[in-house]
Amino acid sequence: ISVIMECPRCGSDDVRKLGHIISRRGKKQRYQCINGHTFYNEKDYAVKKGK
Repeated sequence: ISVIMECPRCGSDDVRKLGHIISRRGKKQRYQCINGHTFYNEKDYAVKKGK
């Protein structure tokens, strides 16, 4: 499943959905880019994770 998104680490736009993670704050959608970086769809979280 390809998604129109950019990886916050490398800027690649070849991104796939990985499934959901259930956290205490609810469900998060996980994504993975072609270079193997995984991140989430919450923008602020994705930026923090990408650093």
